[in-house]
Amino acid sequence: MASEQIHLSDLLQCLIKCSEKAARIAQILRNEDDLFQLLVEEKSDTEKNKRFVRNFRTLVVVLLRETILRDVAKQFPSLGSYICAEEHNSFQNSLGESIRVKLTDLEDETTALLSQVLDGRDHVAKLLASVVHSNNSNYEKQCSSTSIIPASGVGIWIDPIDSTSEYIQARSEETNDLGMQQSGLKCVCVLIGVFDLRSGKPILGVVNQPFFNQEGDPPSWRSKYYWSLNYEGECITSASLQNNLRQEYDDRKVVVVSSSEKKQLQETISSKYRTVHAAGSGYKSLLVACKMADLYVLSRDTTYFCETCAPHALLSAQGGGILKFNEIHNATSIDSNDLVDKQVTYLLKDDKDGSVSFRNVDGLIAYRKPEDVIELFELLKGQKLQN
Repeated sequence: MASEQIHLSDLLQCLIKCSEKAARIAQILRNEDDLFQLLVEEKSDTEKNKRFVRNFRTLVVVLLRETILRDVAKQFPSLGSYICAEEHNSFQNSLGESIRVKLTDLEDETTALLSQVLDGRDHVAKLLASVVHSNNSNYEKQCSSTSIIPASGVGIWIDPIDSTSEYIQARSEETNDLGMQQSGLKCVCVLIGVFDLRSGKPILGVVNQPFFNQEGDPPSWRSKYYWSLNYEGECITSASLQNNLRQEYDDRKVVVVSSSEKKQLQETISSKYRTVHAAGSGYKSLLVACKMADLYVLSRDTTYFCETCAPHALLSAQGGGILKFNEIHNATSIDSNDLVDKQVTYLLKDDKDGSVSFRNVDGLIAYRKPEDVIELFELLKGQKLQN
């Protein structure tokens, strides 16, 4: 039997709707003050509160993931077995009840399930269930791509809420003079990346910031999403990726890193570039895709495919990509042609240790312009980086 053929423009439309639904769920949960008073870990002294914190983290991730899985599989049944995510979907609530978050087509069943997870907070459960089962079809068609791919050739990586710690911990919003958020809710992203199962290359990505800004009186959160398509020579990006310009204070290029990055690497990069710290791997890659930063550098193996697939698609559609840091740093020479073979790929591996299979074990460099990578390589060439 021939494989189902999928129009990438239709898949893109579906994933945008999924990301917006996930963003709305994240906003609802974040607005419940009585829940989040329990989630400040330093104040959670009792074992019950600690368990609730763990369960709530799991609920946020699992509910968003299961909502996306449900909606994608509903429109594209053949894709169900090709959707990948890191989290399991079962845990215990504070009463010790074992709960498996598996969504059905019945809103009442979802309400009952969520009420059980949320220790009887029925009003929140009903509100969440109404969003999970909503069918908003008012989104304008995003692109008219003619690209078609067999369903058997498509894989999807989902990170339903990247930068969970920023989401949970209610840290202060810190913005630098370049307009970049260094911490806080704006660093939180919903990441949905589509890749080619034959090559492992990212071909479509949606990145959504559920907490992009607040509007209205009283203020409420508004999301912002970004997308791209890059398949068989067709490259299309959303207007939201094209209309960003950072404020320029000097001629130095900007490199975004984690505050936990190796000290020597940070010092070396800072000798030539302006170095910026920001939370969230997805957000840091998004800064590069949005032209707010020139490079995102990570030397450690602390990110997973679900965090990089979507922003990788955004970058590749602009002529950039996400490279393996170690392969760049250990090279003896490099030119723009070498970058093709050093890209992160998203093929599922059959290793015994599943976490290694889906981890970016060589670190990463996110970029838009190949010449920026070559310039960085020349700076780091021959240096042995210590912690």
